[in-house]
Amino acid sequence: MKKLHKKLGLFLRGIAMGAADIIPGVSGGTMALITGIYDRLIDGLGNLKLQHIPLLYQYVFSKGEKKQQAKNEIQKLDWELYFFLPPGILLGIVLMSFLIQVLLQDYTAQTYAFFFGLILISATVPWKLMNHRILEYTILLLFAGIMFFISGISPWKDAHLYRQDANKKMHTLNLSREGKFSLPFKVQNLQEGATLILVMSNHKYYYKIDGKKIITMNPNSPEVFLRQKGNKLTGVIALKSNHSYPVIFLSAAVAICAMILPGISGAYILVLFGQYAFIFQALHSFHIPVLMVFLLGVIAGLFSFVRLLKLLLHRYHSLTMAALTGIMMGSLRKLWPTNYEVIDAQNIYSVIAAGILGIVLVLILEYGSQYFQKRELN
Repeated sequence: MKKLHKKLGLFLRGIAMGAADIIPGVSGGTMALITGIYDRLIDGLGNLKLQHIPLLYQYVFSKGEKKQQAKNEIQKLDWELYFFLPPGILLGIVLMSFLIQVLLQDYTAQTYAFFFGLILISATVPWKLMNHRILEYTILLLFAGIMFFISGISPWKDAHLYRQDANKKMHTLNLSREGKFSLPFKVQNLQEGATLILVMSNHKYYYKIDGKKIITMNPNSPEVFLRQKGNKLTGVIALKSNHSYPVIFLSAAVAICAMILPGISGAYILVLFGQYAFIFQALHSFHIPVLMVFLLGVIAGLFSFVRLLKLLLHRYHSLTMAALTGIMMGSLRKLWPTNYEVIDAQNIYSVIAAGILGIVLVLILEYGSQYFQKRELN
């Protein structure tokens, strides 16, 4: 029964990690840290080597002393972690990939408020594990500053969006850091004609609205997508990106490194590389070549980065925890709800409630993790 609890615990932790990894701004590493398996995860991944592939072959097909030697080496690996955590992560990704579209489109501010509260309280986990000395505080502030800067990167920071009516009258539209905007007129009024003008880096891009479709006047323009929300239209602008296999491979390698670190979102890295929507679509359509290249990039990034992280955790555990605390605190800039939606009297209470819910969830997860860890030891 005790073994079943351990295996189920790993599987559930995997679901939480997978669900977190698909949210831009949230990290599966944060969930691993909250649920108490972060060190085990890094050790387990760091112990994997290419040499284990021929050892597995030797164990399956050899006999006698060679088989026993291979068995002794293979048994040193954390097979329980390898067998039960990845399926949970995969299930979490699949489940959240369907839910996240609804959450981010219809409950944008509430969703980011929830994760803001979650990451805010999660930062106390590595904080408790570090020594409280001047050096640790210096490392914390340094990494918090670096992450605060990275979280502020947005291609739309200095961009402006205008709507030009059929009568040539111009209206300025607010463009969020994520490239989102809303059209301040009803869908039924679209037949009167309107044009969108995006001004970015001293270049003008023109779009014609035809019903709920966007007609790009310049083929090199950033892509624009419209969606009906109630009786109004909302939209999002996305930079055209290079989706070649080398770019997908590199994006995956960097993203998986971010996913391992608490506070750095792998999904956010994919957004910065312009691959998030493309990979999301490939996942839903089960585009095998793209997914295989992405998986190879994940494996390459995992093997190259996790060994360094394992070394840091073993030799400089307190300083590493200080750096992780700073990374998580600095990443809060990315999750601030007003970056994505205007907070007004109609939604302020639901946004606050969502933030509190995120805090409460972490406290429950932390308590539950401690409870299960005690049961596993007894």
